Amino acid sequence: MKCPNCGAEGNGKFCEYCGCELPRNTPDTILNNQTNSTVINNYYSAPQQTPTPNQTVSRPYIQAPAVSGKNQTVALVLCIFLGFFGAHYFYVGKAKIGILYLLTMGLFGIGWLVDIFRIATGSFKDSSGLCLKKAVSSSHTPTTYSSSTTVTSARTMDLNKPYDNMDGHEFEYFCGDLLKKNEFSNVEVTRGSGDQGIDIIAYKDGVKYGIQCKCYSQNIGNKAVQEAFAGKTFYDCHVAAVLTNQYFTRSAKELAEHNGVLLWDRDKLQELIEKANNTQ
Repeated sequence: MKCPNCGAEGNGKFCEYCGCELPRNTPDTILNNQTNSTVINNYYSAPQQTPTPNQTVSRPYIQAPAVSGKNQTVALVLCIFLGFFGAHYFYVGKAKIGILYLLTMGLFGIGWLVDIFRIATGSFKDSSGLCLKKAVSSSHTPTTYSSSTTVTSARTMDLNKPYDNMDGHEFEYFCGDLLKKNEFSNVEVTRGSGDQGIDIIAYKDGVKYGIQCKCYSQNIGNKAVQEAFAGKTFYDCHVAAVLTNQYFTRSAKELAEHNGVLLWDRDKLQELIEKANNTQ
């Protein structure tokens, strides 16, 4: 029978390519293929579980944002040279405190000195209570690729690098190398502009994956799922997936389940990193 999601021919309860539920046949046919859903879930991704009210889960269902989008170095420079006028507070979104510093010359110089120490030690936070993003170490030179470059070999990259601090483009190539080291083949990072919702195209066991990569400081909503689903059709992929350093909102999970989009969250990303490190 034909899958209503990807159009592939298949038998059983779920499509062997995208995991979408196939039109039901007779009860006997379903019973004969009852293990198919287990195989699909174990092969592609861990099942997404939604906690019930008052239920205790092993990890946060909604993961707190990891790091601020504001840069620690920028804040420190602003504080040193313009701290008397509260420039560093305006930079991180704390306008009220910035105005206070402006009127009191940095709390008469005392607050200015304290803030220099706080920013330098990493204890200074933005308006959302997030620690400022640290600058990428100069000892690491990001891998340079041209547009639509095929990752043909496992490049030298520190897979233990704090991926939460990567920018979007660096995270895409990080994930491309990671998939290559997890036995995906023909891994291709699409061009940064006009990628039609797909950042990486990769193959595994004859299945073509279209993957949207999101390195965010908060959980992922519906938009990424919609982009991945649309990109799957554009690139003629069998499966669409969203790979992120965070988790997914309840709404995103519901939309992904309905459209057959795989959600690879922070736990899945860490699993890929561990497998890659074990094969080195």
